Amino acid sequence: HSLRVLGRVAADNTRLYIVNATTRGWILDLAPVTPGAMVKKGDVLGKFYAPELLKGVQTYLSNVFNLDRLKGSTESAAFKAAQFSVAQDRDLLISLGMGAAQLDEIARTREWDPHVDIVSPATGIVIAWNIFPALKFSEGAEFFRIADLSRVWILADVFEGEDRFLGPGLKARVTLTGRNLSFEAMVSRILPLFDPESRTLKVRLEAANPGYALRPDMFVDVEIPVEYPP
Repeated sequence: HSLRVLGRVAADNTRLYIVNATTRGWILDLAPVTPGAMVKKGDVLGKFYAPELLKGVQTYLSNVFNLDRLKGSTESAAFKAAQFSVAQDRDLLISLGMGAAQLDEIARTREWDPHVDIVSPATGIVIAWNIFPALKFSEGAEFFRIADLSRVWILADVFEGEDRFLGPGLKARVTLTGRNLSFEAMVSRILPLFDPESRTLKVRLEAANPGYALRPDMFVDVEIPVEYPP
């Protein structure tokens, strides 16, 4: 037999990336990125200015120059101490929102642009956007929410009693209504959650999403092969 239910596409929370502010500052420039846009890991999404970073970058540059000066004695304690100082400065600046690529560029050119790049942490689709030019932000403000939709969750409602036929690893067929597209999905190992309002169980399926055809909040038809007792 086949159990046919309605499902809703959701982003896989283990593949969700939030780009937020780790210091206070002002937005100076933005890339043309809005919800639905595809971005790649390392893409610059915008630039901001943060007073807190000024002193950290000056210290970083000073230690980079000091490391260059000591390159002739790589086995000395002074050289190793300078290496440690540079690494420590990089960790501090990364924790304040500066990317490794921009730090590498500063070390290479020995120059610093006071505009800090906002970099995409992963390849995916922007699903939330809360950033504007000239925006004054505080620590913790959310800029972007990016979802890697190469795999997605399908949340399906089944009635009480039907869940006993849906063991982890069971394969199902997901069809995108109106587009004649179907995908293979698999029942998750996560136990279903009970919804007291609808008196149904929320079953989670996981599916690969080639071409990003499945987008969050789309409705799909789910067909699960089941074996009923005689």
